[in-house]
Amino acid sequence: MDKNKYLLLLKYILDSYVRTFLFTVPFFVFLYLFLKLSGMYSKLDLKFDSPLILLPLFASLALSVIVLLFGLILYVYKYKRNTSSTPFYKAVSGAIDEKLRDKNK
Repeated sequence: MDKNKYLLLLKYILDSYVRTFLFTVPFFVFLYLFLKLSGMYSKLDLKFDSPLILLPLFASLALSVIVLLFGLILYVYKYKRNTSSTPFYKAVSGAIDEKLRDKNK
């Protein structure tokens, strides 16, 4: 496969991570300031064994294990793909091919 396609795909992935980071940081800063100014932050029990710490930790751990197992099953399971491409694949491949043609000019 063309090296430029991989680089373009990597660029899209990194851009999405950066956008997500830039949108979540202000949310958590606002949440912290709201809790601090309202006086509720000091009332939170944020010790190492607090449910506010442990529940999200265990939930993310369980979800990551489920996603890992699901991904392994999809990777290992041998299935035959349909020869017809989905509309999503056609749109994405067309956009990537157009970007590559514009880049090579």
